Amino acid sequence: MRSAWAFGVGIAVVFAGCAAGEGAGDSTSPLAAVTDESGALGGRVIDDSINAVANAIIAISSTDISTTSGPDGTFLLGNLPPGTHTIVASLEGFSPAEVEVDIVAGDISQHDFTLIPLPSEEPYHVMQNKKGRTACGMAWRTPVPTVNVPGLGNVTGSGALAACGAAYNTPVSSLDSFVVIFELTSGNISSVNALALETHWTRTQTFGSGLTVLWENYQEITPAYTFTEDVRSFTEVWGPSPLIAIVDQETIWANMTHWDPPPKYCMPNSTCKFWARVFPYTSTFGPGSAADLALYIDQPYDHYATEFYRKDPPQGYTAIADA
Repeated sequence: MRSAWAFGVGIAVVFAGCAAGEGAGDSTSPLAAVTDESGALGGRVIDDSINAVANAIIAISSTDISTTSGPDGTFLLGNLPPGTHTIVASLEGFSPAEVEVDIVAGDISQHDFTLIPLPSEEPYHVMQNKKGRTACGMAWRTPVPTVNVPGLGNVTGSGALAACGAAYNTPVSSLDSFVVIFELTSGNISSVNALALETHWTRTQTFGSGLTVLWENYQEITPAYTFTEDVRSFTEVWGPSPLIAIVDQETIWANMTHWDPPPKYCMPNSTCKFWARVFPYTSTFGPGSAADLALYIDQPYDHYATEFYRKDPPQGYTAIADA
């Protein structure tokens, strides 16, 4: 005896599609989809955003029995032989969905399919913009190991100090954010063709006009502002604004493979976080001077990190022109 069609697919499912193949019925009503010797499967196809998916193919695996979903995603696959069947829903651009369903003679079983869109194969790029600033900082460089600088006395070596703190990387005020953190939008360093890393600013420095930007792997920082593991740089750039570096896939992988152990927060086939640290650039007085000095107070800047997927950056690419 045929059963009434009681599940909540909706009467519009009647017109969702016709079954193909010799073993499938071409019914146009729920009652015509089943007999005392056959059953049916009805339901709806949606995507991961709960939108209806039309024209999806719903088929019994390894047979030519199939139907298609209608404009509202509903379908009815009728006149199926009783037993357990593997049902596959598929559509170009989506990952197929598969389920085993028990078909009972005289009944209409129900199952809804969710299809997940496949990642786009088209080349694309994503740009992130984050602002940073350093409350104050200084840098120095001497052409010889130790030199006497009038007013400063003996100056040894070279170095850079951010935030005017005694520690190498100690913030001293709310103005200070000289460590700016980025995370890949794809979450996977393995899929990136190239990174375009840029820093732009308007000079507020007391001495000097340049900055040094270190693009490095992210790591945890202790409450005392010390690093928990070695810092490894992707690239380092310095000079006047703007500072632009293109890091290609070969360079990215060279950095990954020679690190031992690999960076905890940026490993192949996993998430990737990295940061930019900014310091003054010591090229104020020229190569013939006794020493170079750079000093700045409240220096803001903009960082841009652009990820390129399945393509390389065009010649002369800048995020400012692309924005």
